Amino acid sequence: MIIKKQFLIMAIVLLVLTGALLSGCVDHYLPPQTRPKAPWVRDAVFAPDGKTIYFTLCGKRLSGLFVMDLEGKVKAWLLKDRFNCALFDPAVSPDGRHVAFAAWKGDDRGDLYLLDITSGGIRQLTDVSDYDRSPRFSHDGKRIFFLRHDSWGEFPSFDVPGGWDSDVFSLNVATGKVEQITRQKFHRLRNLSVFPHDRYILISTPKFIETGNLLFKLDLIDPRLMWPIVPDLYKFAKDPLHRLFDGHGFLLLKDSFLSRDGHYLVFAWQDPRHRDLSRWVGQQIFFCSMRDMQAHKITHFQNGVTPLDISPDNQWVLFRGHSDDQPMSGGVLPRTNLYMIRRDGGGMKHFSLDFSAVLSQPPANAKLP
Repeated sequence: MIIKKQFLIMAIVLLVLTGALLSGCVDHYLPPQTRPKAPWVRDAVFAPDGKTIYFTLCGKRLSGLFVMDLEGKVKAWLLKDRFNCALFDPAVSPDGRHVAFAAWKGDDRGDLYLLDITSGGIRQLTDVSDYDRSPRFSHDGKRIFFLRHDSWGEFPSFDVPGGWDSDVFSLNVATGKVEQITRQKFHRLRNLSVFPHDRYILISTPKFIETGNLLFKLDLIDPRLMWPIVPDLYKFAKDPLHRLFDGHGFLLLKDSFLSRDGHYLVFAWQDPRHRDLSRWVGQQIFFCSMRDMQAHKITHFQNGVTPLDISPDNQWVLFRGHSDDQPMSGGVLPRTNLYMIRRDGGGMKHFSLDFSAVLSQPPANAKLP
């Protein structure tokens, strides 16, 4: 009887661990709860010119959407977050004039918005009972692709039918018309990127985990056509596959995205050998050519890190790590959780953020429509 009870406890633990593995960075998708003691960067993306960075910050005093230069000087506070750290997934239009983002509304919904950077005007793009996330502009700027989920981010076991079902949609920026692209009810769809010429997209889903892969290239003209994306990780581990308790293995790539020209893939991966608590090393960032799929490890932290974006010239990768929880002094937040590193793994920069120029100028558009 005692043995059976112990076995049941072990099985529950394994299920929880599996759900955590497949969820990726849970803090990124779960609804906000309480503001952290020290502000931290949630998302960050380069502007099309590569000279500025748009980011969302979660904190008690400062929270919302900001823009900074490459030295960490905050140039503008674009939108104040009136909920508990509820702004996600900023995406800058190809002409640099607009920022699309997702907002958790605090009323069991998530919608997309478009901010005019020059005027500060905000346009609501979607208004549904589902959860819209991950806006991505087409390369011509005429459409916004996004993911629509039936849950904001509660992660059930990956094999639960209907658990966080998702599909890909697109929105015509000029008319606001929304079109559903896929109708497969993917499980926990995420990591949306758009290939050049807007013919294909990159997505991640465990729906086809039996193939051994989570990351796929999908044809927008015929969404039934999908091809697995499989970076070469054998140089880092003899067996790079994460294995479930039934022995089934799959390549667990997380937080994946394409460079703007589609030539490179950036993703996070954890060596399965390092999941043992006695040998723990968190997920690291890899830079991979889409031509030969040769992956190169560019971070070497003990704790896990999360890639956020790659610069337009493909030279720098923004990523989120751990902050020192230092208090702000004189408008400066030292040693945040935002980093930047060259694609070859050199020149790493740990950002300090200087908010002194914007603290006295909170945005007038503090409320979403």
